[in-house]
Amino acid sequence: MTTKQPERTILSVTEASNAYDLSPSYLGLLARQQKIEAFKKGLMWLIYEDSLQSFLKIPRKPGPPTTRYKSRQIS
Repeated sequence: MTTKQPERTILSVTEASNAYDLSPSYLGLLARQQKIEAFKKGLMWLIYEDSLQSFLKIPRKPGPPTTRYKSRQIS
């Protein structure tokens, strides 16, 4: 007896970048670190969409505060 597995949606890094507003380099980093399920075909990473969604649901600490846009004090 065989059970049929549902098909998983596969996205290229470019498609995932546009759909989830993440940079392609960040998605490649997540794939290399195996934080999301992905595989490489040639030079291109292909990402399982359900794996990326699961990763994005995990709460993470915010990054350090930025001082780049502080208004300048004029004396």
